[in-house]
Amino acid sequence: MGLSPGDYLYDENTLTDFYNYAEKSKADVCFGNAIYYSDDERGYQTYRLRTNPRNMRIYDKTYCSLAGKKKKLRLYYLLMNDFICGASFFYKSEVSARYCERIIGKVKYAEDNMFRLMVLEGIDFRHYDRNIIWYEYGTGISTSKSTKWSEQLTKDLNAANVCMLKCQRLAEWFPRRYQWLLRAKQRWLRYILFPQTILARLYAKLFPVYTKQEQPTSFYWKL
Repeated sequence: MGLSPGDYLYDENTLTDFYNYAEKSKADVCFGNAIYYSDDERGYQTYRLRTNPRNMRIYDKTYCSLAGKKKKLRLYYLLMNDFICGASFFYKSEVSARYCERIIGKVKYAEDNMFRLMVLEGIDFRHYDRNIIWYEYGTGISTSKSTKWSEQLTKDLNAANVCMLKCQRLAEWFPRRYQWLLRAKQRWLRYILFPQTILARLYAKLFPVYTKQEQPTSFYWKL
């Protein structure tokens, strides 16, 4: 798992339950739900925020065929940047090592950019519909809303895109004449060339899914 300082497992059984789910589903990579919280001078509180990813239904095994799912994953994850919360992933160590090696020295902070390469190469992601982490919100690199960190995350994203441009599998899905879009800052160009992204964005806006503010917090307070 990709837990960072300030993040916690949801309860005493999380790791065992998550491992059992991964074994049963035979998944190389899976992810669960996060409870967003802060605990500072203002006190403890949880937040009702849009989920990451925003479109959860494409990870439902009953939504479409595996081939259709991989196609939609590439659309959402690579073109629309609809990312999964990096701390909520659970994955095989050999898979992580293989993809980390490809971004070392290029991506500095956001190691979860390796999942973009996984999506491109067709690795299936499974969603474990259970709360698995307390995710600290508002102070870390990705949620602090700092201009400095936002710029750094953009650099990491662009570096990951360069890694994808070197991937042989890219041309199978993304015609070479469009590959420059992975570097383009003007997102509206993607909407013009891939109109289905407009419908996808509209659906996510009309039917939003929010994180839960569940209790109990007993395990958190023990920690």
